[in-house]
Amino acid sequence: MTDTAYNRQLQNSIPLSKLSQVTHKFIFLFLFMFNIQTVSAATYDELEQNILLKSDEAEKSQTYINNFNDFFDLNAQDTEESQKAAKTATEHLTNGFDLMTSGNITKAIEKFEQAWKLNPNLTSAGIILGLNHLQKKEYDQALAYADKITKIKPIKYNAIGHTLTGLTYSSQGLYDKAIKAFKRTLEYLPNEKNALYNMASIEAAQKNTIYANQYLDQILSIDRTNLNALNLKADIELKKSNANISKAHDWLQRAINNHPRSSKPLVTLATSYLALKRYEDIIQLTENSNSPVLIELRGKAFLNLQQIDKAQKEFINLTKHFPESAAAFFLLSEYYGKVGDITKMQTNMEQAIKLDPEFLPARIGQIKTLYYSKKIDQAEAASKKLFTDFGKIAKVYSIAGWLAYELSQFDQAETYFQQLHQLKANSETLLLLFQVKLAKNQNEQAFALIDNWIANHPDDKEIEITRADVLMASNQFDKAKESYLQIIKKFPNTAGAYNNLAWLTFKDDLKKAIRYAKKALSLEKNNPHILDSVAMMYLYDGNIDEAAKFSNQAIKLSNDPELLYHHADILFKNNQMEESAKYLDQILAMDEQSLNVELVKQVKKLRQAIN
Repeated sequence: MTDTAYNRQLQNSIPLSKLSQVTHKFIFLFLFMFNIQTVSAATYDELEQNILLKSDEAEKSQTYINNFNDFFDLNAQDTEESQKAAKTATEHLTNGFDLMTSGNITKAIEKFEQAWKLNPNLTSAGIILGLNHLQKKEYDQALAYADKITKIKPIKYNAIGHTLTGLTYSSQGLYDKAIKAFKRTLEYLPNEKNALYNMASIEAAQKNTIYANQYLDQILSIDRTNLNALNLKADIELKKSNANISKAHDWLQRAINNHPRSSKPLVTLATSYLALKRYEDIIQLTENSNSPVLIELRGKAFLNLQQIDKAQKEFINLTKHFPESAAAFFLLSEYYGKVGDITKMQTNMEQAIKLDPEFLPARIGQIKTLYYSKKIDQAEAASKKLFTDFGKIAKVYSIAGWLAYELSQFDQAETYFQQLHQLKANSETLLLLFQVKLAKNQNEQAFALIDNWIANHPDDKEIEITRADVLMASNQFDKAKESYLQIIKKFPNTAGAYNNLAWLTFKDDLKKAIRYAKKALSLEKNNPHILDSVAMMYLYDGNIDEAAKFSNQAIKLSNDPELLYHHADILFKNNQMEESAKYLDQILAMDEQSLNVELVKQVKKLRQAIN
């Protein structure tokens, strides 16, 4: 993956639909260099088998050169002049490929343009030129090339033109037109896997999972080991509110077994583990990988486990592997922000922007860095400039709303979040509106927003969990308990709900609280916070040995200061003063500004009691 490709992958904007490898490996190389995502492709004709460009080398075979004449039917030209023009066009095409493999894209494009001008039947030149315009977001020009390609004989090349049309419409968010174009591809190639996959991707993005799975099932009926179909099947399952995690992981394991060198299913599986807080599993899964996305996920796992030194090593390694990647320095900056080193956060964010001024995550990170550095005027100016540079898009409204909220400009924040919700009406944007309503003490309106959403989206588990969490955090314990009980009735595998029920129940019914905590642990066995809850329930029950056992497991998984404090408290109550002091001192050695004020008071109080 190129550095800029990694930037684009991290940016999480709506991506271009996965591109087909439409004619041969050189086109794949073009897509790779231009950072347009590709998928494995069906072969369009026998010629592709004679093109021996290796994936890790820019090396073409003599067979490939020899077959150009047959491919472009030079002998079929009706005059000597036309034969000469066709031969010259082929030479330009060959030179273009040579330039492309050496990384000189600009010169390569010039050669392809010369080839296409001399021989407009050169499908390879036309598709590359069309993709070049697509990459530049010059959609009208891309569509013009696509239209010309659909008229090239033999008609099976019409499929390539319709594929380019579909990709162009998809990149603009014109999904109905894109689907129509991909269906035209299938008219010429009924089982063309990439057209099916493109349609599945669009349907999945629009939450039309039934249609998406139908297209994917069709692919798997043709090719049961298809990497992209297996990966997307798993991704669709994981995004369901009532996801069958085991089923999704089975799809991914099947993909990994059949494609051991591909990082794609590993990324999806590791991302799933991150959402499930299975941090140890991420580390084990990715330990031998130098894929930038997997390094990133591994670093986040170490960070969540409070293994700060190991997290830092991963993010620094990322910048060493990709020294010209804005994304790598952005992630390192984010890391320093989480550990409270604002100076290094700012230095690395500035480096990310220097490498790629149009890398939106870094520009957003810059605003946060300026805010944390108390450079408020500069932060506000940078926020306004995003609208000029990127337009009125969701991510710009999101950061503008965040900044206004942090500055207690709640009316302005609400305006931005309303605009954001209009652009992306989902649970995440709704929660931002909910948050700002609470900040304005409009609690009744805030909960009305949530309740109305749940009424129309009864399977949105995360919204219901957030509602219950807010009730619990605002000391509305009876309402919170009622909400969590409804959640475990609707979504019985929700570990967090059982965990919080334990804390809401232990004063009235300690045995039931222990059962709730143990149930949560059965659902997430390696969650350090749930292990801590089980430990504390046993401590309140007077079973110090069991409390120590579970607490010890928790701190092996995480250096969270609250978990360390609980462990120190258990050791103190078990008269293990020296061991207790060791963990308290570990907390006090942390940056006090990053610690909860009340927790610091409790730690110091217990440390004084030991003295």
